[in-house]
Amino acid sequence: MTLMHAVLPSTPPAPAPWMLVPMPVGVGALLIAIAVLGWYARKLQRAELPTQTKLLRHCSILTLSLSFTAMFLGMCVFDPDAQSKSERMSFLVSWIAAGTGVAAAVLLATLDLIFVGREGVRELRSLHREVHATPRREATPRREARP
Repeated sequence: MTLMHAVLPSTPPAPAPWMLVPMPVGVGALLIAIAVLGWYARKLQRAELPTQTKLLRHCSILTLSLSFTAMFLGMCVFDPDAQSKSERMSFLVSWIAAGTGVAAAVLLATLDLIFVGREGVRELRSLHREVHATPRREATPRREARP
């Protein structure tokens, strides 16, 4: 805030052009992010994973898609320095939605990590039981052929 704005609070501050990303750059970045998430979703459908893991990952993809869209709106469409209150509120709501979406995606990824870790421990225990369930045979000395 400049001295003039401190003295004359009715004067609006100059717009900050660095706050807005140019629309072609924002649209390109959004399309690339959505394309990568779509590619991952297609690969996920073909993978042989437990249903719970697939569901968590699909929810995470959907959440990230929505939060990327909210980020695009906050970076390219809504101006935080606009005169209208609705424009500023739209900017604020879009960034709150983006932050909440990223936090939800991190939470879903953490749950996925926990479930995958549990499944790995279960598989390790079953392999351990499989290997060590049969009793060990005692070693017998070899009979060497005598010439």
